[in-house]
Amino acid sequence: MIGLRKVISYTAIVGTFVGLLAAAGCAPAAAPQGGTAAPANPAPSGQSAPATVAKATQGEYHFKFAVNNAQNTSRGRQELNIGNLITQKTNGKATVEVFWEGALGAERTAIEGVGNRSVEIGIASSSNTSSIIRPWTALDMPFLVGGGADGLRKFLNSSEPLRDLEKKSEEAGYKVIGYVFEGWRHLITTKRLIKTPDEMKGIKLRTTPSPIEAAYVQAFGGNPTVVDWSETYLALKQGIVEGYHVAYSSVVQFKMNDAVCCVNETEVVPIISLVAMNNEHFKALPADMQQAIMAAKAEALALNFTEDIRAEGEFKKTLEQDFKVVTYRPSADEHKQWRDTVGGVYQKFADIVSKDWVDKARAAQQ
Repeated sequence: MIGLRKVISYTAIVGTFVGLLAAAGCAPAAAPQGGTAAPANPAPSGQSAPATVAKATQGEYHFKFAVNNAQNTSRGRQELNIGNLITQKTNGKATVEVFWEGALGAERTAIEGVGNRSVEIGIASSSNTSSIIRPWTALDMPFLVGGGADGLRKFLNSSEPLRDLEKKSEEAGYKVIGYVFEGWRHLITTKRLIKTPDEMKGIKLRTTPSPIEAAYVQAFGGNPTVVDWSETYLALKQGIVEGYHVAYSSVVQFKMNDAVCCVNETEVVPIISLVAMNNEHFKALPADMQQAIMAAKAEALALNFTEDIRAEGEFKKTLEQDFKVVTYRPSADEHKQWRDTVGGVYQKFADIVSKDWVDKARAAQQ
């Protein structure tokens, strides 16, 4: 929901203290002299926000950053990490202004805006990006990344498979300058815990329009049912669907807590969003600024990965303690049963995601 269009501008105060100023006529509480500014959206009770990097004064280059989410989310904190580090690494020559809650358009609109240069920086999930840059479909493949956080970390730090996708993005006109993480797609259900594919037969699961998601739900034995995200809560409550593959953060932040009963931590797909600039715009920047932006990308990667793990842990605890949702970690044998069902999915989409690339991606995780 777009709601009030909020804009954050970065302004320096003495040392590492940060001033926040929201445009659109709704400024947050001003910081007392020598203190820190009150956040526009304070962290929810029981959730500690990580430290932010220092912000610098508006510089020679001013970048608009279009995002679709609110500031007071794990994703919002990760987006701020990227923007703040760009300012820091360029010694204040570049500043980033974040336009929250779809003020400059939804995800697809934002990434299209980067392409036509109506906005300098945009963010979109790999699923939404793949509708424009098809190779990113690879990140939607089930169990491409194994071994949980450790496997994902190795994949992200690999020198070849991810770089291949980034090069294809550059050929399409986009320079990837950062990543944001939002947990894993787990199997979350409304009536009972489903431990193995044998128990999945006929279960109606909400899916996106992604043909890959539909294919792996079918491979698991389920019945894929496309439901718009805005209608998903009612579909769960009314029994139109009996579950979905989403992260803990999606359940809690979209207030679907009372609609679900059980989570099997199958870790089917990591939820990754790309932060991108127009490649021609990036190449037109001074060489030292290009280097600084890429240095910010590398540092933000580690910060954002840590923030995502922290946040997902808190969301899981909220579901367990406050809503008595059952969470289950499958055994090695049970997880293998899930993985063994999806061979046909890779064959079906081999023209988009080649076996050679898949083999390299998996080798990078060893």
